[in-house]
Amino acid sequence: MDDAGELARDRRLRKQLLRTLHSARIAPRGGLHARRLVDLVADAVPPSDQFEGDGHAMGLLRDLEAKGLASIEDERTRKSQPFMLDYLLVRISSRGSSLINETAPVDPDIDDERIA
Repeated sequence: MDDAGELARDRRLRKQLLRTLHSARIAPRGGLHARRLVDLVADAVPPSDQFEGDGHAMGLLRDLEAKGLASIEDERTRKSQPFMLDYLLVRISSRGSSLINETAPVDPDIDDERIA
């Protein structure tokens, strides 16, 4: 896949991550464990849009967190546990929900039908 194709795939994956988190906001903890989130998204996207691995998925989640669209909570119980998908809880922020509801301005890093 070329660079433009990878960028477009990542925009679609970020959007699907947000959509899934938006649906999960009514869950008891208001979010999903990162491993479950990534598995749900991987099941929902076509083979051409799959994550390249855990590092790729983690990078996209960190992108969402850096933009204020989601929060990542570290749930490790021991310092010896690695910082990885299995020990993280992810929640959508109000800003992320606004983007999904199309009441926030377009973000160029998130796939959006409003982008011409």
